[in-house]
Amino acid sequence: MHGQAPKIFLRCTKSGVPWVCVTAVTAISLLSFLVASNGASEVFSWFLDLTTVALVVNFTAMTWVFIGWRRALKAQGITRQGENNFKKSLFKRNSGRQPVPGIVFPFTAPCASWTPYLCLFIGGSTSLFIGFDIFQPWSLKGFITSYFGLAWFFFMFIFWKVFKRTKFVTPATVDIFADGKKQAVDEECRFWEEGFGDEAERDVLAKKHVVVRTWARFWGG
Repeated sequence: MHGQAPKIFLRCTKSGVPWVCVTAVTAISLLSFLVASNGASEVFSWFLDLTTVALVVNFTAMTWVFIGWRRALKAQGITRQGENNFKKSLFKRNSGRQPVPGIVFPFTAPCASWTPYLCLFIGGSTSLFIGFDIFQPWSLKGFITSYFGLAWFFFMFIFWKVFKRTKFVTPATVDIFADGKKQAVDEECRFWEEGFGDEAERDVLAKKHVVVRTWARFWGG
């Protein structure tokens, strides 16, 4: 949708199922059959290493983005407060606090002032030292599978900056509200979270043929 992947992955069925994405992911999962032979099991371990590194780099990047988002909130004078901070719970009494004027998020995690930096340190250290065992003895295959994901991340980051000519912005100028689209997204999320979306789907499904209803119930619809 944002031009960061081939448009073919946007294709969906009439009911909204992204069948191209599902097919692609399912095809990748068939790589597990590589372990059927001894020689192919090594290839499968390469894919496993590449996936693990990609996962670590991905979550480290997410932590980096979260830190930038918090800096933008602070720079623009937006108080970070969640609905969970003003509700009674089994483990915490309601302190009588009231939200200050501004944005109230559905949930804010405790200790979020320092835990993102801890996660960034752990993720960065893991990404750098995940292949420490491939240097003695030296293994070219191990080096590629251990550090390809990290190199690919920086390559794509620089490529996107150069190709799209995007610029770094200061925390005070970050578009937190996504050019007015945030409210529409929040309303849609709340629509589904409060169960209205499920009710609408059930009403539509009730008008379908019995075979369609049975198929939908089989898949948890």
